[in-house]
Amino acid sequence: MLRLRHLVLVPPSYWEDPLEDMPSSMMMQGPNGHQKPLSVYHRAAFCQCWSFESESDSLLRAYSRVTIDKLHRRNIEPQREGVQIRTTPRKLATALSLWAKQADWGEFYLGRVQYHDHAPEIVTKILARVGPYEMGRSNNRAESLLLKRKAFAHKDEMRLIWVSSDERDGRKPISVSVDPNEFVEEIRFDPRLISFERLEREGRAKALGYQGPFSNSAAYQGVLFQTFLSWDWEEWENGNRPNQIGSEPMRGDS
Repeated sequence: MLRLRHLVLVPPSYWEDPLEDMPSSMMMQGPNGHQKPLSVYHRAAFCQCWSFESESDSLLRAYSRVTIDKLHRRNIEPQREGVQIRTTPRKLATALSLWAKQADWGEFYLGRVQYHDHAPEIVTKILARVGPYEMGRSNNRAESLLLKRKAFAHKDEMRLIWVSSDERDGRKPISVSVDPNEFVEEIRFDPRLISFERLEREGRAKALGYQGPFSNSAAYQGVLFQTFLSWDWEEWENGNRPNQIGSEPMRGDS
């Protein structure tokens, strides 16, 4: 992103969950018994996910891998290392607005993902209300992409969606021109990195033009807690283990 000054949005089919785009998995059946996939009515959509969770161990381990070499103290899998970026919906929308004005083939949507036990039934209700043609276009297309199963609720996602207004191919990602310094509030590298390697990452980001601050989570740093209590136990004064009960040696009858 810093090197190319682009954000990349991908088709939902790129994601591992087969129900990321639920309407694409729906088959309609008419009164005569003939079937037709709902996907034939879809406009191409391209998405990018953000999360409202800033300190999630589950998300960190899902999207970033750090294995520290015991000798050199470096991450041996830097190509699988994730980076956390903080922004706000308003700043993100503002940064995208210039590209959106210049692109005349679609519209941006920004919405919070809703997690439901019966998400397919909700999509079916939208389809029944607007019909297949309108279901695949503009805000209805975006609305259907904001529904996910509860199994993913821990992600607490916000989704950036571009819905095409024409018949162009939706099988490849799109790149959106942005100025990262307009919307990135903070960058955080994986907190499991040793400090010297994290500082190298920060220096690289600055060299690529990043002008904002960095943060570092203390979630994986060892902590020694100091407690102040009123101690009156014998072992506190002696600095030894507590006196053992029944510690006298046993003697047999002679």
